[in-house]
Amino acid sequence: MNWSLLLVVLGMLCGAGISCDTAPPTPPATPTTELARAPLAAFGTAGTPTVISIAPDASRLALRLRAGGLLDPQDTLKLYDAAKKQWDDPSLPVPPDEKLVGMHFSPDGRFQIGVSVTAHPYRNLRVFRTQDLGEMFAVQTDINGIAPITFSADGRWMLHPTPPDKNGRFALAVVNVTSGAPRATLNIDMRALSRGVFKNVAFTPDGNFIYARQVDHLLVWNATSGQRVTEWQWVGFGDVTTMGCTPDSQIVRALMQEGTIATIELPAGSNVRTSRLDVPSIPSNQPRHVPFEQPWSFQRAMFSSDGTSVLRDAGGRIDVFDLQTGRFSRVFSLPAGATQVDFAPRQGNLVPVQVRGADGGSSIAIVRLPN
Repeated sequence: MNWSLLLVVLGMLCGAGISCDTAPPTPPATPTTELARAPLAAFGTAGTPTVISIAPDASRLALRLRAGGLLDPQDTLKLYDAAKKQWDDPSLPVPPDEKLVGMHFSPDGRFQIGVSVTAHPYRNLRVFRTQDLGEMFAVQTDINGIAPITFSADGRWMLHPTPPDKNGRFALAVVNVTSGAPRATLNIDMRALSRGVFKNVAFTPDGNFIYARQVDHLLVWNATSGQRVTEWQWVGFGDVTTMGCTPDSQIVRALMQEGTIATIELPAGSNVRTSRLDVPSIPSNQPRHVPFEQPWSFQRAMFSSDGTSVLRDAGGRIDVFDLQTGRFSRVFSLPAGATQVDFAPRQGNLVPVQVRGADGGSSIAIVRLPN
């Protein structure tokens, strides 16, 4: 069967106005590799916990079950040890008057970050060596969902939000992981703050730039000067779903819910161009912010680590779209019972997958995606 020919024919029919509400034929599947599975019975029936961070070798998973608001002191934070196949309470050595509500692993596995709540109107962030849990430094932070903590690919730098000032404004601080020495401050104006939380905050692979998205905005900063080099607004259907960068750090891309790709070329970042995956167009009467339920929806998706593809959660499998042609090109199979892929806490090619067992029990499987 010539799948490429079928896809071309389907595209011609769509262009001729013939209905394309059904998905194209599914190419043969490539299996993913399951590295760990964490049963969720330890969390009871209060809700489904979310994966905060994955150790780079998938040996440990940090999960949190929210009690109410963002980083509520009553949140349940657990650490799953894949080798022992058991849940543990995180053992980072924080003072007795602090409670851990967040935990993050560095990409190289050398450091762990603990975020704790206190009686004060801010959070403490502490950086520890993984080898002996020795504390490197601690800073105050506000981690109310405004911006996440993130590391550079080489593990040298980290970014965290500062506590808000008396006017409610905060900044993003770029600091050295081992000393806490400042590298840059990314000032956030009130106009940007009013647009809501920052997501997909990440360094380019060379550590020279930082990018992020909001509901309909893309932003890029210089990681040394702190200056914003790009601010661009999406005005089409749906929201911005995810962002990614090519391994050579020259191109940052953003994906929209309906399949549009925005491309930002660095270092200038001033010329943002758009293209589109080879999928059916969205009806003109589609409400702007209503979640999409049609077959071609990219609500849960990410760019591949090598920058050549878009990966989309398709319920029980991952559909892969080639960026050069825009076409549906591959399928990654998932463990039996897979219900949803959570691309947000990815660690390289490792992603968490929610799985429902035959007995009705839930678990989180960590799978490695093929290259």
